[in-house]
Amino acid sequence: VTALLFGLLPAAGGLAALRAVHGACFSAGQLAGSTINVDVTPPERQRLGIGIYWVSSAVSLGCAGYCVTLLTAGGSYGPIFWACAAAAGLAGVCALLCDYEKKRPAAAAHEEKDASRGLRRFVEPAALRPAVLMFLMAAAISCVSLYVLMFAQQEGYENAGLTLVFATIGMAAGNLTSDFFQRKLGAMWTLAASFTLCAAGLAAMALVHSMATYLIGGAAYGFIQGICMPVLYYLAVHKMPVHRRGVAGGTVYCLLDLGVGAGSFLWGVVIGAFGFAATFLSAAAMLLFAAALSLAFYCRAPQ
Repeated sequence: VTALLFGLLPAAGGLAALRAVHGACFSAGQLAGSTINVDVTPPERQRLGIGIYWVSSAVSLGCAGYCVTLLTAGGSYGPIFWACAAAAGLAGVCALLCDYEKKRPAAAAHEEKDASRGLRRFVEPAALRPAVLMFLMAAAISCVSLYVLMFAQQEGYENAGLTLVFATIGMAAGNLTSDFFQRKLGAMWTLAASFTLCAAGLAAMALVHSMATYLIGGAAYGFIQGICMPVLYYLAVHKMPVHRRGVAGGTVYCLLDLGVGAGSFLWGVVIGAFGFAATFLSAAAMLLFAAALSLAFYCRAPQ
């Protein structure tokens, strides 16, 4: 409904209000889907299951960008809103057909009643460490997801959208291999190495202006994001009682969304004042800080 109303209301205030509702509904659906995925996946395969689940996000992002290009070819945004509404309606039908509440695993029959009070009803303290890392990552990489095409236009790169294709492929590959890296390296080294490599990719984009570094930076952004998001989500929920999984996942998603919002505003200001090079280098520094926090947070955890 909000997708359709986007195309019908010309007032900026109305669009902002609808965007708030749209974002809240999207976040609720994403959290519900993630929690269901953890509930129905055998514990010994949860890391792989989470990675596969995130692949769907990577594929949908890639397809969405391509569809937007096709749908706006006629110079109108109207088809985008109709397509979004149709996709959301199809997702709603699939959710009804899933009938999850009648198919939950037997363990759910022993689910405890959540007796949390106050802020703990909405925030899981044990999930704050991965949530903080998620916030830093989301804030840092938003400079790529939101502004990289503007950077390409300024530099005069042709086929600028290729970096988003590389990012999508990299993200899907990262999702599928996140379980492998976590088993081989442990969560601490997987996160620290991933954040560091992504920082290197951003630094290359900032310091060496070429189409090659532009594409490498996009691929690194996608691949590292594809690895870190499933790992951080797994760290937040894998030891949680069934009745606290949703809260733990919500804590991570909340910081993820706040990171995207904060990064979007911050990098817009930095680009306006200092340019793209300073923006990418600042985001790289933020990722190095996240790498250092990963070592501090999980240095004593079993790897």
